[in-house]
Amino acid sequence: VLRDDGPFDLFAVYFGGADVIGHRFWRHAYPQLYRHAPSEEEQRAFGHVLEAYYRYLDTVVASLIAAAPTDANVLVVSDHGMTPVRRTGRFRVPALSGGHLSGPPAVLIAAGPDIRRSGVDPATLGVNDLPRIGSILDVTPTILALLAMPVGRDMDGDAAQSFLSPEFLERAPVRYVPA
Repeated sequence: VLRDDGPFDLFAVYFGGADVIGHRFWRHAYPQLYRHAPSEEEQRAFGHVLEAYYRYLDTVVASLIAAAPTDANVLVVSDHGMTPVRRTGRFRVPALSGGHLSGPPAVLIAAGPDIRRSGVDPATLGVNDLPRIGSILDVTPTILALLAMPVGRDMDGDAAQSFLSPEFLERAPVRYVPA
C-alpha cells in the first residue's frame, strides 16, 4: 500500500503485538527477575518469543521505511515502556490499565528531513541516557505540526518543537487554533 497507493501526507501503522508479547512472554525471557519463575519446560518453549518478535518487528519496520519516500519523516512511537510486573506474585491480579500507568516512559524515535539531528551516535546511548522530551500526549500535536496543520489549544499535549529541525520550524512555524 505504501509503495503503490501513495503519495500520502500521513501513513500510520499500529503493531499491537509488541504490547501483547511483552505482557505474555517477559517472564519467560527473563525468569530470573521473578520469584515464581516459569518452569524450565516453559522457558525452553517460550523464552525466545520476545526477542524473536522484536527481531521480526524490526524487519517489518525496515521494509516500511524502505518503501517510504526518501523525504519522509518517520516516527516510531510506543505508548509506554515495558518492565517486569508482578515479580513476586504467583497469580495475576487485575490492575487498572493493565499496569500501564506505572510502566516506564514511552519511546519516540524520529528521523527525516524535518527532524533535528541530535549529533549523538545511537550506539553510544544507554537507556538512562535518553532525554525526556515530553509526553505521549505530545505525539498528535507534533504530527499535526509536521503536517503544517494547526494544533488545538484545548489538546492535552503540545508539539514537541525541541526535536523539530530549526529549518522546518522557520518554514512552518507551529500554529494554534482554539479547538
